[in-house]
Amino acid sequence: MKRLLAAFLSVAFFFPHQAVFAAGKIAKFSLTVNQSAKVGEALDLTVKALDKDGAVVADYAGTVYVTVDNDSKATIPYAEGYTFVSADQGSKTFSKGLAFSKAGNMTVSVIDIDDDKVEGVAKVNVTEGDSGPGVTGSESVAITTPEAGGTVSGTETDIVGTSKKNSKFQVFLNGEKSGEGQTDDKGAILYKLKGIDQEQNVLEVKVLDGSDKEIGTSGKISFSVAASEGPAFKSVTIKEGKTVKAGTVLNVTIAADPKLKEVSVSFGDSIEVFKEQASGVTAGNVTVGSTGEGIYVGTVVAPMTPGEYPLDVTLANDMGKKTVKTAAETVTVTELPKPAFENVKVETSETRATFTFSVVNEPESVSKFKFSYGTDSGALSEESVTFEKAKIVLSGSGTSASGATYKWYVDNLEPGKYFFKIAGLDIAGSPVTGVESDLLEAEISLNAAGKCSIANVSGLKVATTEDQSVLSWDSIPEALSYNVYKKDTSGSYGLIENVKVTSYTIHLAKDSVKFEDFAVKAVCSDAVTESADYAEATKVQTGPAQVIALLSLALGIGFFITRRRFGFGS
Repeated sequence: MKRLLAAFLSVAFFFPHQAVFAAGKIAKFSLTVNQSAKVGEALDLTVKALDKDGAVVADYAGTVYVTVDNDSKATIPYAEGYTFVSADQGSKTFSKGLAFSKAGNMTVSVIDIDDDKVEGVAKVNVTEGDSGPGVTGSESVAITTPEAGGTVSGTETDIVGTSKKNSKFQVFLNGEKSGEGQTDDKGAILYKLKGIDQEQNVLEVKVLDGSDKEIGTSGKISFSVAASEGPAFKSVTIKEGKTVKAGTVLNVTIAADPKLKEVSVSFGDSIEVFKEQASGVTAGNVTVGSTGEGIYVGTVVAPMTPGEYPLDVTLANDMGKKTVKTAAETVTVTELPKPAFENVKVETSETRATFTFSVVNEPESVSKFKFSYGTDSGALSEESVTFEKAKIVLSGSGTSASGATYKWYVDNLEPGKYFFKIAGLDIAGSPVTGVESDLLEAEISLNAAGKCSIANVSGLKVATTEDQSVLSWDSIPEALSYNVYKKDTSGSYGLIENVKVTSYTIHLAKDSVKFEDFAVKAVCSDAVTESADYAEATKVQTGPAQVIALLSLALGIGFFITRRRFGFGS
């Protein structure tokens, strides 16, 4: 037994549980970069994740590495790898993130960290000489923040870039020296630029050697300061795209100044307040803050009427200053196929009408259904509202998106002819436009069965964890409650408890492992009559699961070890 336990511990040590990333639908990368460049010139590099048909994989979330095969000193974006986020939508532009240290025909490669067969390649012809306005020297100087042609707010901004490691650099704003610093041991340039006092600006960074000789100069980065004192808006990304169906919930990401007092989005007839996301994120082509500050997320719902709708963004800071970005994005809303009730069936008893039905092209906003009814077809004065639709789906009929069949009833009806209409409601109980059945008729007769009756419970199953077993079964909409039974030593079932829900929890005993028989009956609306038969008896574990798991694993390992010892030569 000690050997078996030792084998168990060894397996637990060497094979811990790990989460494994799968590349999913991606088949390759496409790279967009200038086909020619000068030594030291900072280039934009766009990487797109594509499927086998060449379409962008918008939900790609893998990590990529960028390499230059024949220039080991080349400046590359994210030397430690870049992980795509949802805001990228499968396409990432590394602004001014690529530069070459020597002339020649260069091969730029991008590979997926989890599958090196998924790659993309681009060729760049690099020549000697001046690499652009203000770019000089043998050492490359690449500036990624602020972005060329971008906008900043206020009188200061961060400068982020790369160059030769452990080297002195100087920062020039509009031709005047602003300050200096030193790159770190990885070549990173980090500097807080202050005193920006004009709307249009040109930034330049120079790198010096130990004798203060200039050995590299960046290109001249033009940027502007927001004309007002309000917060800066940077980008908006819609996960679902710019053309959506009516009623679609849209996941929207806003990139703006960090720590704003309020960020709101106006779309259609609604205004939604967005919250700042906590972790580091890139939205579109804009990376905001070292900790992801400045990324605001939320949802809006596409209107039910087809057309083009502007998405307006309002930003407000603690000083009360506001920036309104009108039509930051325009969304085209297309019409949904009209919903329709199908396979509607009505069954009647002495006082009840029971309905089964399905809804084709059911909108996602439908949460439950309302039955309006009365004895006059022109005045349906009474109503009955169902539980949430997930609780009235017939077992095995699928979800609402794949042909679900629902079942509900209207009770306490007097004898006579009745008219009914079924309508979809949203989570707040308001009618969902277009989700309404035709007028239905049903006859309630005194000749119907006079006793309360209820169907047998089905779908009985059990799930066991380390400290409990949970018995569950399919819902019967007309059931008042359920009686849970357990078989005793004599073989008879004894009532344990009456429950209102479709589950019952058994906490595992501390003694030896054991299994017992449980069964369930439904209780009719008279609170007395039960379903005719017990649900099929199910064995339920009522003893500790840990012992079972350890014993099973130990026996399996013991068998493997024995087989190894006696099934093979020494």
